[in-house]
Amino acid sequence: MNIFRDKKFYLVFIFIVLGAYGILNFISWRKVYLTDNFINSRMQTALIAGDIINLSNQVKDNLFKINSFDQEQKYKEAFNLLNETNLKILDISQKAVELSRELEIMTKELNNIKANGGEIYALSAITTRLAIINHLINYRDYLFQLNLALQDRFYGKNNRETIIDLINKINREVDAINNANNQANIEMEKFDNALK
Repeated sequence: MNIFRDKKFYLVFIFIVLGAYGILNFISWRKVYLTDNFINSRMQTALIAGDIINLSNQVKDNLFKINSFDQEQKYKEAFNLLNETNLKILDISQKAVELSRELEIMTKELNNIKANGGEIYALSAITTRLAIINHLINYRDYLFQLNLALQDRFYGKNNRETIIDLINKINREVDAINNANNQANIEMEKFDNALK
């Protein structure tokens, strides 16, 4: 009888230890830890991406106006606006470099954070924002080609179809940049939800 009692005690003790282990494991699994570098880079990435989106949309609007000036044969106005647009393109290029630096920091910091499984969403957002940079490369190339085509146009070359084609390609890239940024924001919302 005494042995039975001892077995019962050990059984209860084992269940208590296993239960405590399970609870501690669950609590540590739900533990959230974000590094300051990750948090700062995340905020900077969102701000920089927002700047890129705003500048890209301004360039898109300017291209529409340049196209209108070209149709109206207001070449001086078109050329002046093209110069202004080129300055915005330089700003976008600088922002793309800043974005890539911040994404690099975020990627490195992924190994140092605990986010209840939300790390996958952060990685997805990083990958999506990297797509923005890829679209910016195409975008910049098309803008360079458009600059040359418009300069030729202003000097009398009949290349209207080339200009329209390039403007359409640039608009598609701007739309792709906007879509990629929206998708990255959705992924970061999922990340935030995983932290709760």
